[in-house]
Amino acid sequence: MNLPAVALALGAAVLCCPALLADQGASPAPVPDAADVHYGAHERQVFDLWLPKPTGPDAPLIVFIHGGGFVSGDKSLVLGMHGMLERLLAQGFAVASINYRYCGPGVPLPEPMRDAARAVQFLRANAPRWGIDRRRVALCGGSAGAGIALWLAFHDDLAERRSADPVARQSTRVSCAFVWDAQTSYDLRFFRKYIGGHLDENELGPILYQLPREQFETPAAHALFREISPIEFVSAGDPPVMLYYEVSCTPLPSDAPPSEGAHHPAFGPPLQARVQEVGGVCLLRHKDDYAAQGGSWAADIHAFLERYLR
Repeated sequence: MNLPAVALALGAAVLCCPALLADQGASPAPVPDAADVHYGAHERQVFDLWLPKPTGPDAPLIVFIHGGGFVSGDKSLVLGMHGMLERLLAQGFAVASINYRYCGPGVPLPEPMRDAARAVQFLRANAPRWGIDRRRVALCGGSAGAGIALWLAFHDDLAERRSADPVARQSTRVSCAFVWDAQTSYDLRFFRKYIGGHLDENELGPILYQLPREQFETPAAHALFREISPIEFVSAGDPPVMLYYEVSCTPLPSDAPPSEGAHHPAFGPPLQARVQEVGGVCLLRHKDDYAAQGGSWAADIHAFLERYLR
């Protein structure tokens, strides 16, 4: 199986950012201040970092996590939104774009999530080196990257306070997260209940879960689904999140193929309801909202960051 081709067929690899954020082809992309910095031993455990100009102490940090169905994509996808990248830098934010291990033999979900957690810890441990404020860290990403960002935003702190490793002692908790086209659960039962079609038969399933399809309805699989689904970790005190979707809100037909539904807006309301139940903040946006009410996703990002990251 050609995994990048599968991801491309699902629309995961190409959906690095919404059209509202996409590069409009004007100016060259900013050059990173630090490139291919390793936060782990694996070749994909690297990130690029851009610092605001002029540089100064205590810049808030935004960590971009690329999409690609957990089997493709690259940190360079952030350059496809370099209009937004430039705006964030001009507003005084530092931006890091990370790679993480692809799912495959020996690397099931949630290993990509744990890689992202390690990247956040590494950036915090080295914050003085780059003039970053380790107290103000936000996450962003699309598709698979959105799922990683939400998982990390809601998960309990993964810091190992007594570790001999100074990186592992750093917190993984963040100030906020803004994402697009997110899967809020990777539980096949959630897909059937809220998304419809045949998303639960998507051929990436055995790769992501590292389980044969005939084991998908076992207690072990259900336990894994809980372990990897962002919605399962929502609790009081979680950081604010904002989700954006571009795909039509029309329900999927019953005969929709397994390649459809991965970015459906129906992923959003169950998460919003769960977050609101515990008194948290979960904002939902859809491209049709802006057509009807004006404004823009970029403007909403700016307002969101000014409120929750400054």
